[in-house]
Amino acid sequence: MLVAQLIVGAFFACLVIWGFVAFNAHTQNKFGYSFFTKFSFLVIGASLLLIGIGNKWQISSLEENGDVLNGTLIMAISIAIFVFLCI
Repeated sequence: MLVAQLIVGAFFACLVIWGFVAFNAHTQNKFGYSFFTKFSFLVIGASLLLIGIGNKWQISSLEENGDVLNGTLIMAISIAIFVFLCI
């Protein structure tokens, strides 16, 4: 069952990527502008990675009765990077 889930997940990931590429090709041909660039994918990927790291850090700090501020700050910085890209 795990193999089937991986295959379906890979199929949908390829389908989403194909949709981004097709949309970019359409907007580039019609309007001369690409919405999705390599830079934006890199920034969004880094932002999502930082959110995941901050979330994991915050959860582990809650389990150990530690300081949750570090994880919260990492997630806040990540959200700020994402908002900077959107603006």
